Amino acid sequence: YDVNVVAHGTIFDPSNTQLLYSTGPASEDYKRRFAVIDASVDEIYGSAIRNYFTAQGIQLTTCIINGGEPDKRPAAVDKLLDDLCAYKLRRR
Repeated sequence: YDVNVVAHGTIFDPSNTQLLYSTGPASEDYKRRFAVIDASVDEIYGSAIRNYFTAQGIQLTTCIINGGEPDKRPAAVDKLLDDLCAYKLRRR
């Protein structure tokens, strides 16, 4: 696999398109993304993540999942699948 190094503090800067291009093609036909985010990460970076994709003209749908071993249960999988169904994931 490839590892890309991003200067600290710049990943959510709208002028840095590395995150955008790592999530799929940036074309007029593909202006939405689905992200699964750990609840703790969302508390810290959630607004920066949402602002980044908004600035890129991307509709971001998120599924917030609690992290940690106690929360790795079928209910988390059910939530993820429900959110994906609501998102109407398109097969390419």
